[in-house]
Amino acid sequence: MRHITIPIAILLLVACGGGKRMMKTATRFEQERTWQQAFDAFAEVHRERPALTDAFTGMRRTAQAMYDRLQATASATYLADGYEKGEKARAAVEEFREQMKSQAIDLDRDPLLEQRRQEARAALVLRTYTDADSAFRARRFSDAHLLTEHLLALEPGHQQAIYLQRIIKLEPFYLQGIRAADAGRWKEAHGLFSKVAREDNDYKELRQRMEEARQHAAFTLAYVPIYNEHVEINVFNVQIERGGAEVELAGAIKQAILALNDPLIMLVDRENTDELLAEQERGLNGTVDDRYAAQAGKLMGAKYVLTVRLLRFDEVLGRRIEMQVQFVDAGTGRIQMAEAVRAGKEDLTRGASGAQLMEEAARRVAKRVGEFDPFQP
Repeated sequence: MRHITIPIAILLLVACGGGKRMMKTATRFEQERTWQQAFDAFAEVHRERPALTDAFTGMRRTAQAMYDRLQATASATYLADGYEKGEKARAAVEEFREQMKSQAIDLDRDPLLEQRRQEARAALVLRTYTDADSAFRARRFSDAHLLTEHLLALEPGHQQAIYLQRIIKLEPFYLQGIRAADAGRWKEAHGLFSKVAREDNDYKELRQRMEEARQHAAFTLAYVPIYNEHVEINVFNVQIERGGAEVELAGAIKQAILALNDPLIMLVDRENTDELLAEQERGLNGTVDDRYAAQAGKLMGAKYVLTVRLLRFDEVLGRRIEMQVQFVDAGTGRIQMAEAVRAGKEDLTRGASGAQLMEEAARRVAKRVGEFDPFQP
């Protein structure tokens, strides 16, 4: 066994001597403050002799020195160049820390770095809020919005920024509403003020301005079906009384207008639509035309009259309904708007019964009623 044991001992002695030389080299690098070279030398010894605690201690010591230098650089960057550049420097600090963790080396943080970071962030938050407020006051709303977004990314709970962001959203509509009102576009103004009211009903002088716009834009509307003796009606094995389709359509249209829930439209109505149609058939004023509509509107106390003349109602072959829709000034008899409204089976998600066609047609008429602005300059 001696001829085997002696060479092993010699190798151990040589290795020991090499380890000591490498430790001396690592120590010299450390004394010279060449931290990376010192760390690498200590790490080499640690790989060769894991049980040598001095090597691992040297690794941690030199790693801490490098870490301290990175932290000092990041602190100085926060102080001199601000938060965003400081964050980039801090990222290098965190990356190094993670590298050392992978080698079981836990490093000590410098509390000054976090202090400098918080100070830099607070300065940036203040500056960003000031810039956002200035942009808002200058009515550069897009810039102000971007700035508040950036600020809230830095500090999500910043109450002033949250409030500013909200009024940045509301103020453009409010100002547009004022301009529309000044130009006499009261319906448009009311719509813009309504957008603001949905978010904040107490915004500035909103209630007063909104009520002023409503008073100017609101109008009374009477619905008068115009009987058409030449209407084309084709339904499934059903005998429809004279004017019966108009009565059914009238009910659907009135319901659709009420469903708009539009505060500017005050629908006045004769309870018995059959009676209106009967009066037409008897020839009220000797006519069965749009002049009757204006007179009927006056009788019903309406400023404007919506007339609908049914032209075609087919639920068998073409499955289509067609109407002539008009807005008439009850005082002057002047036609304010006239257009054809159609609905067909292609407009329905399922089926194409007569009731479905009428409901779809009624929705389309109501949509035009909601868009009508008799006071548009």
